[in-house]
Amino acid sequence: MRRVVINDPAIVGWDALLKQQRQWWNSGKTDVKYELMGEPDFRMPAPGLVMVTYFLTSHRTLSGGQTSDSGYRHSGRSGLRADGLFTLTSR
Repeated sequence: MRRVVINDPAIVGWDALLKQQRQWWNSGKTDVKYELMGEPDFRMPAPGLVMVTYFLTSHRTLSGGQTSDSGYRHSGRSGLRADGLFTLTSR
């Protein structure tokens, strides 16, 4: 089984990744909606290394009831390390 590394800690197995995602996203108890704006930008700066950037907007209700809209980019890189570990890093 491959290990996934996201921003440093190793997460082993899909069940462990799902558990971590539920923690990150408060078990789905949010009304946030994301929308992809345009096409993702893919680049391969070196063999075996892929960079992707998504341009997104988000809309959510804040704790006080007001709404928040924002735009941002999400970038990540993935690849296989020499030791066979698959890495995924996002920013």
